[in-house]
Amino acid sequence: MSFLKKLGSVNLRGGKIKDEDKLNFAQGLKLLINSGIPIQEALQTLVIQTGPGAYRDFLVWAQERVEGGSSLYSICKGNKNFDPVFLNFIKVGEETGNLSQSLDFLFEWLDNRQKLKKEISSVTLYPKILVVFAIIVGVGLTIFILPGIVGVIEGLNVEPFIATRILLAISSFAKEYGVYLVVGLAVLGVLFFFSLRIPLVKRIIDLLAVRLPVIGPLTRDYQLTVVSQVGFTLYSSGIPASQIFRIITEASSNYYYRQSMAQITESIEKGTSPSRAMRAFPHLYPASFVSVIGVGEKTGTLDNSFSYLAQFCQARLFRKTRLLPTIIEPALLLVIGLAIAFIALAIIVPIYDITRGIK
Repeated sequence: MSFLKKLGSVNLRGGKIKDEDKLNFAQGLKLLINSGIPIQEALQTLVIQTGPGAYRDFLVWAQERVEGGSSLYSICKGNKNFDPVFLNFIKVGEETGNLSQSLDFLFEWLDNRQKLKKEISSVTLYPKILVVFAIIVGVGLTIFILPGIVGVIEGLNVEPFIATRILLAISSFAKEYGVYLVVGLAVLGVLFFFSLRIPLVKRIIDLLAVRLPVIGPLTRDYQLTVVSQVGFTLYSSGIPASQIFRIITEASSNYYYRQSMAQITESIEKGTSPSRAMRAFPHLYPASFVSVIGVGEKTGTLDNSFSYLAQFCQARLFRKTRLLPTIIEPALLLVIGLAIAFIALAIIVPIYDITRGIK
């Protein structure tokens, strides 16, 4: 092995592999294996046609490890970019001797997940812009507009109205402690980001995400979509039910869905049907969702049931996310309007008092 090849393997586990690269990996490797090319040569071909970056570094490392006798599952498991669902598809493919079919199902799952993320990102872009705009307006009023207005009000030399006194207090606070306030908010933001890694904090946030009025339905629909998509893909691949629900458990991003799936998996391993096990969590799995699973159990078509549920939950999720702008826009406009009205009232009342005194 050449020195340059060894050097290229140094940082093969570092760097983020994009979702698009994972799709290309599953699709490209499946194509080459179906063509009768051994996996070592297939990986080498992928290396040749891939540009520099974390994905290529991984392919180089994978090729070296395969030549050394390692399984593709153990190779992917040694890279932090691959989640448990990805790893389980590879593991099942190697254990059953049908890696090509597993890669096909893996590609389908990755493609569905990427489409779901893109759709959610696109429909929530406008609300994000509105929130950023509202923050910019608020900061702009506080830093650039209020100081000038306060100077005018103080020069009027009249007994300030309550709104005027509040405005003067806000301006004085921003002038004296504005820098500390900005730094403090930045520090709080950083602390909040790192606190998400604390299990207790993560549980509280996940609980709020499930329970809150507007966010709750969106969170539940998203988790149900993920459960349905993974369930459909895995049932289509012929994996045993207990193993399927174990993989679904690892795919769930919300703590409470993950815990419920872990308990459902234990019940299934003891002989309980999936639908009956799900009925123990009515706040997470609606009756209609469980009923469709029950029908699939009776007819032996759970793959079709999960397929229908995936389409239904995804369509409902997209419909709700598209309604977000109609909820957020009026609320933000109301807040901005009230702020402007408050400032106008704080200015106009003192001027009115002066003009009344002159008369």
